[in-house]
Amino acid sequence: RISAQQHKQPRSPRSFSPRGYQNHNPSASAAAAAGAKEEALATDVVHLDVLVVDDSATQLRMMKHMIESWGHTVLTAADGIDALEQLKLQTFDIVLMDVNMPHMNGLEAAHEFREIEKHRRALTGDRRYQKIVALSSDVNNTIFMECTNAGIDVFVPKPLTEDKFLGVVTMKVTDRKSVV
Repeated sequence: RISAQQHKQPRSPRSFSPRGYQNHNPSASAAAAAGAKEEALATDVVHLDVLVVDDSATQLRMMKHMIESWGHTVLTAADGIDALEQLKLQTFDIVLMDVNMPHMNGLEAAHEFREIEKHRRALTGDRRYQKIVALSSDVNNTIFMECTNAGIDVFVPKPLTEDKFLGVVTMKVTDRKSVV
């Protein structure tokens, strides 16, 4: 679902590559950096199906609009319970999930979904793996450990920005776990 094209021009300091972000090129101009970022969004990433989970209607609308403007398909869920229902029905390339939500928080939803994945693998041999990204304004070592224990792949501090989203896409391509 994700493909990368080779580029002959030097890449910007924060441009997308299937091997991660490229090293800083001090001679690159700001215009070249902006052009490389737009090129990465337009050509390196063909299309992603993204599930955005957040209890804030404002955050959901903002992230949905932003990600759709980059050419991706976005479905939304208002809490962990709704997210689990959607994850059972459809495979997403990336799941962006708020950590702190009522009813079922992002950590509980991620943990439960990883258990469902394990069970599905054991029964059917289905090897699909959905990248789960935690979104939170709480940034500390405790939350990082809780995310790891819940089966979350990547932690992204709020607010979600274009650079952070490209970092998540890079990790999707390279199958790495980290903090963006």
